[in-house]
Amino acid sequence: MVRITSPSADNRIINILLPLIQVDNLITAPSPVQAQAFSYEQAPNSSDRHESKLLTIHNKSPDNQPNAAYCGRVTVIVQMTINPRAQRVLSQVVDVYYRTCEPVGSTRLSRTRVLPFSPATIRNILGDLDDQGLLVQPHTSAGRVPTDLGYRTYVNEITTRFTPIGGWDTQSFDRRFEDIGDITDVLKSLAELIHDRTRLLSFYAPARHVVWRLRHLVLEPIGVNHILALAITQRGHAIKQILAVPEHEYAESFLKSIENYVNSHYTDSSLVDICRSLTQTQDVGEQRQDLILKHASRIMRALEAEIQKRDEIHFVGFKKILDAPEFQNIDAMRRIYSLIDDESRFQTVASRALANNDDRIRIFIGQEITDPIYHDLSICITRVGSANKHLGFIGVLGPRRMPYLASYQLLSYTKFKFSKEFEVS
Repeated sequence: MVRITSPSADNRIINILLPLIQVDNLITAPSPVQAQAFSYEQAPNSSDRHESKLLTIHNKSPDNQPNAAYCGRVTVIVQMTINPRAQRVLSQVVDVYYRTCEPVGSTRLSRTRVLPFSPATIRNILGDLDDQGLLVQPHTSAGRVPTDLGYRTYVNEITTRFTPIGGWDTQSFDRRFEDIGDITDVLKSLAELIHDRTRLLSFYAPARHVVWRLRHLVLEPIGVNHILALAITQRGHAIKQILAVPEHEYAESFLKSIENYVNSHYTDSSLVDICRSLTQTQDVGEQRQDLILKHASRIMRALEAEIQKRDEIHFVGFKKILDAPEFQNIDAMRRIYSLIDDESRFQTVASRALANNDDRIRIFIGQEITDPIYHDLSICITRVGSANKHLGFIGVLGPRRMPYLASYQLLSYTKFKFSKEFEVS
């Protein structure tokens, strides 16, 4: 999924498509790819005179034939900027629709007394938003509901004018960080709190270097300038790294000293705790001991980096999300069950969302999620950690009609607290 902002001409779509694909990293594209390798068409029911419509990209080879090496068919959401009055009306439609789950008309909006416009003005703005593809009218006589593009425009606006959560919520979060023990427990507690506030399905995944605990470390020389570092975890997993070292710097007796030190001090500790402790206990004033600590830290960080590739995902609030009107029919319930049951599928979506070590809060709406089973859903997700250290991720999943602002605020404060409480150099 690629987002394009208000193109005014066909060739502009082609010109800016490629860099967006590479930056967002939500689809696979060969590199380099020439601009002429792409063509596009408007989605069904879109109008030529509107710029903010769903487009579909067809990847073509230079001889204008479909190219299987490219990524196939890509749905592109084209964004546009709307004026402040239209933005206020759109925001109110999103808010009222979230609270009522019913199409929103001008009469209902005027009764909220939030908008300083007459019903006739509201009606005209709703019509314009409909024409621009931001709202849709499910039935001729009904009000309107936001489209994916409408939600995207709303989300882009609220994330640029972010308002922090109130003191009552921050106190609830702060209590989760009192007497910090296991990071997994902190993430679980925060996911429960976020679920309570949003009524959405929350999820969290502590990084494996946080969860896995050391049983035994083995160090063996390989030739004159390499060593094998092998860590066995309490769960029986084996983590290994071959490290290049200066010739003759690591004598076998010195390796044994590092090995003995780690095994005697850190058995049953997580790798992230071991690395933190080794960093904090360096420079004890005794030359050989400082060398042992320095090289033990290097070795354990290398092992830690090896297992930061996949995380174990946990969900909170599955039963309550089924109360949402969107999940009352059996097909929708089955889709939600399949998401929980197939962790690897969700892991793929999460990995794409957090590609390139992106530390922002990412929000994906409907068809912006590449997996078709998620097209009726939205996901808010973010990494947590400190000092460029990945400790896991946390987020929420729910229907497209979800409390985006509350989700964004809660995840923002979560990131802030982790950056303060888990400072890993």
